[in-house]
Amino acid sequence: MKKTITILSCLLIFLSACKETKKTSVKDEHSAEYALDYEGTYKGTLPCADCPGIATTLTLNKDKSFVYKTVYLDKEAQPKVYKGKYTIKGSIATIKIENQPINFFIGESMAIFMGKEQKPNTGELAKEYELKKMPSTEFTYSGVYKGTYPCADCPGIEATLELHKDKTFAYTTIYKERKDGKFVEKGTYTVKDNILTLKVKKEPIHFLIGTDKLSFMGTQKTPNTGEMAKLYDLKKKVKFEFQGTYKTFSEVKGAYYQTLDIDKKADTYGVRFSASRIKNREACRFSGVGSIKNDTLWVDISNEKKKKVWMYIVPSHDNLGVEVFTKNFDERFQMMLYCGGGSSLAGKYLKQTITPHSIGVFDHKMTIAEALQIISNSQITKRRGKGEFTEDTYDDYEIYTPNNKHLLTLTPKFTGSLDQKINRVKIISPFFTTKKGINVKSTYQEIKKAYKINKIEPTRTHITLIVDEINASFSIPKTSLKKGWWNDATKSVNPDKIPLNTTIEDFILWWNK
Repeated sequence: MKKTITILSCLLIFLSACKETKKTSVKDEHSAEYALDYEGTYKGTLPCADCPGIATTLTLNKDKSFVYKTVYLDKEAQPKVYKGKYTIKGSIATIKIENQPINFFIGESMAIFMGKEQKPNTGELAKEYELKKMPSTEFTYSGVYKGTYPCADCPGIEATLELHKDKTFAYTTIYKERKDGKFVEKGTYTVKDNILTLKVKKEPIHFLIGTDKLSFMGTQKTPNTGEMAKLYDLKKKVKFEFQGTYKTFSEVKGAYYQTLDIDKKADTYGVRFSASRIKNREACRFSGVGSIKNDTLWVDISNEKKKKVWMYIVPSHDNLGVEVFTKNFDERFQMMLYCGGGSSLAGKYLKQTITPHSIGVFDHKMTIAEALQIISNSQITKRRGKGEFTEDTYDDYEIYTPNNKHLLTLTPKFTGSLDQKINRVKIISPFFTTKKGINVKSTYQEIKKAYKINKIEPTRTHITLIVDEINASFSIPKTSLKKGWWNDATKSVNPDKIPLNTTIEDFILWWNK
């Protein structure tokens, strides 16, 4: 960055000299002043040494005036407001507070707080110093936010908050596994000093506004702190990609399952349900065409030409799959017409296919931050992973189902940054399978039959099978191998000494080595 600023400074000096000789003015179009639309409002919550955070709002106006507001959460009831003129040099905006300069690096849709020095913050907290640029429309918080709160006497409280541009909201909370545990509040909301307030019949409900999230504070304007704090976050919903293969969740081999395939066809979607066979007959079968309306896939399942019965397919609350249902209670029997033995098309289906560049709803283009934005914090556990050698450590992000089943672990290449792309996916659950039927319970014989094994490499305790076709590696413990597995003459593993019925120990996808 220093090198870039130095080059730009030299360019400005050169252009200034040209101006004197040619009497024409030239703008530096590589700086934020000309290359970026830097005017606007930026919001975020900066770290605080002795409080939950500093709610911060920076507004840069076209006339070079600024408004800077800060609220020390849990300490101040009213914001401190500072006004004045700012300057832009290169990509750095400078404001003055009580005659002391405060610098911000202006990037695409963000302003990064740098303080008095022109040095960006680095390390694990670097992202905490970003202020996100607000859209230029009057109402900037519209969208759907989802999460799962802790519950003292139930598995969790699924919360969904819909904010509309007309300042109205719908707030749904579902106490899991509790009869009559669904509650819906509707009304209007307000936004003031980074706090969003729902006006409900009893007491107002407050949320702290963050980057693509709202943190539940309840009736008091006090954020939750400590280890449980993240469990009160509602994350803004990202666009859901419907196309793919889904399956009812089960990790038991040979258990009954239903499958849903969704294919995109121009402006419509082909929808096909199938199921495992019972007494040599397929238990469910339906094919139809649907279209997207308001993030919902609508499919007509009526078998009468003059009548329409709509089946709805929507992203599940955890965004790992979809839920299938009909709006009216009486229409649920229509979904049973296409199944036998009392089964129904209704239910929850998870994306389950492993491809060279994806698994379930995750793919190789995602950063860790983007992957974690998909699901509730209650389904994420961060651990410090260890490699073969003592100095090898990793940031492992374990992904679980709402019922605490460990599905997979996502790992970036380096520690300390969520902005890296996913480097490694360790598959834990046998629910996920490749198109050729390989999962974490497969044997060496099954892998050998399904794919070409490009290489076999020894590690300290295992041998690793490399399969380039799906960007995967499979490990087998050396204790499972037959005597003479190592060929001294060729310095390689002898494949004939690997028992065909040996089950693999690890199944890992490698995306961004």
